[in-house]
Amino acid sequence: MQKFSLKRGVEFDEGEYVWRVQSALPDGRIELSSDYGSPIRLHETEIWERHGNGRWSVRIESLRETGASPIVVARRDVSTFEEKDLVEMRARLVYLRAVEEAKCSRVREVETVIERVACEVGALMPPDYRTFCRWRKRYQHSRDALDVVPRHENKGRREIIDGPLLTLVEDAINTHYLNDQKLNVTRLYDYVEEAIAAGNERDPENPLPTVSRATLYRHVEKLNSYLVTAAREGRTEALKKYRPVFRRLKTKRLNERWEIDHTPVDLMCVCEQTRMVIVRPVLTVIIDAHTRMVMGFHIGARSPGQEEVGWAMRMAMLSKRDLLNRLGLGHLEWLARGVAEMVVGDNAWEFHGSAMRAGCDELGISLVYCPKRAPWFKGRVERFMRTISEQLFHTIPGTTWSNTTDRGEYPSEKLACVSLGELTALVVRWIVECYQHAPHRGLKNKTPFQVWQESARLTPIYMPADPDQLSIAFSDDVMRPITNSGVTFDHLSYNSSALQLLRHRIPEDEKVRVRYFNEQTGYIFVYDPRQKEYLRVDCSDPDYTKDLTRWMHNEVTSAMRDSSIDINPVGLRKARIRLAEEIAKAELDQKLKKRKWVAQIKGKSSKDLLIGTAGRDVVEDSVQSEQVDPMVVRFDSVPEFSVMKRTER
Repeated sequence: MQKFSLKRGVEFDEGEYVWRVQSALPDGRIELSSDYGSPIRLHETEIWERHGNGRWSVRIESLRETGASPIVVARRDVSTFEEKDLVEMRARLVYLRAVEEAKCSRVREVETVIERVACEVGALMPPDYRTFCRWRKRYQHSRDALDVVPRHENKGRREIIDGPLLTLVEDAINTHYLNDQKLNVTRLYDYVEEAIAAGNERDPENPLPTVSRATLYRHVEKLNSYLVTAAREGRTEALKKYRPVFRRLKTKRLNERWEIDHTPVDLMCVCEQTRMVIVRPVLTVIIDAHTRMVMGFHIGARSPGQEEVGWAMRMAMLSKRDLLNRLGLGHLEWLARGVAEMVVGDNAWEFHGSAMRAGCDELGISLVYCPKRAPWFKGRVERFMRTISEQLFHTIPGTTWSNTTDRGEYPSEKLACVSLGELTALVVRWIVECYQHAPHRGLKNKTPFQVWQESARLTPIYMPADPDQLSIAFSDDVMRPITNSGVTFDHLSYNSSALQLLRHRIPEDEKVRVRYFNEQTGYIFVYDPRQKEYLRVDCSDPDYTKDLTRWMHNEVTSAMRDSSIDINPVGLRKARIRLAEEIAKAELDQKLKKRKWVAQIKGKSSKDLLIGTAGRDVVEDSVQSEQVDPMVVRFDSVPEFSVMKRTER
């Protein structure tokens, strides 16, 4: 996938028409020409709206052939590279970006920057100037991050420590090296030799090879330095030693640093149909540190996972114009969009997952983690959580307040009246009407909207070339073989003619990468290692998977295993009927726990409304109805939004 900015020569496809960017006009509009008609003049937000909703698609060829200088981040999925090569790629990009920001060209100046960066990152030896020039030559032409990835995975000698020997060596390291005794590698080598000898005595028919002291040294050097320091010297010392990585608190431009975090919403939500309380949802928010603009958010009934974070990231990067139009807020602006340089999160598992790391690597985003119990390292998003709670959530009937002392005897469940969809619309409305136009002390009393506009005049905003591919980039993945029945995953078979052709082209025992989604089970994406692209493969039993989330499917298979029922297509259909009956009863149950369970396995969230990929009719009916305005009828006790300053505490 590529990212690009609007420059002369960039072309967009609209059916048979091809629109070509010509120039920026004095009134701020962009002039585009076509071979089939008169030129048109659009504001930049209108262009991103058409690009985001799929009416226009960028022509990748125009990014290569013109002076648009595309930043080609990944033509193939970064998860197909080895982790050690990606680590080296990130290290090289640090040097390249540092020299680029320094705007130096003389040999001595470049070497000075390289040495400074090497000291900052703790590198034992900075790269040679000639080596750096080779990296820069490959990187400058297309700005493709993968051009600086070492392509030596098939070169050189094979790894000696592998298989059972690797397990034995890792056990010896964990037992004798990663502790506060601080044994050196020489002493560790003695323990490894003893363990190999003992293993060969137990199984003389499959003897383990011996390893040299140099091989063991190289293996130990590849260990995670932070984990080694934490195990041998303590976590506090490790945090102190590697803390400089997290000290970049000042920003110079928009999209330079995003901060992401979750928080339980101080509000009880009700079901759209029964109007009974179902859940206290969780809010995921992404804030641009430089402008304090809200880039994107997600509200869901479930605890956030990698997929929920991915939806928030997708919303953060794309234009919000289509969303505002659907909510009847088309007269307002929400300018936040673009690809970030850095995303800062805490140590939650969803930020450490393979899907999050792969998605960020594919877009060239640096993923940075804050220390545990140190929320001030992402204080901007933490402060926003308090702001939205005080100015929005605490003003809606059914709020839980921030703590039991503030709540007192307030009957939150009894007064709750807002569904997840209605809450999502309220959050959007509050952001565009109130928050982004409120003076901010951290911005020298300017508003986030003003700072974004000022920074946007000086900083190019790079957009993902293929918005639909963002869903794949941040999805979970597994490795599976291809058989004559296709790919089997979670007791479901996915097959197609294209998948069978792929099966004929790869070795019989080779597994392929499968991308899947928890919100639905109807299809998956399979990576074609030959064509370097993903294939969509539908489920072989579409009747069963229709409107079925993976959480619901897991409930079905779990119930079948508990009852010792063979898991097959016929049994799955019968079990799903039983699950549907349980869901219908639980939705009307008096116990909140059961109603919450229904909301969670159905995956109720704000995604459909925010992304606009599904449920569009529901949104239009609930927001744009001419007969009933639910925002007035149900929320007449909610005060009108107005620009307000943050309260002092």
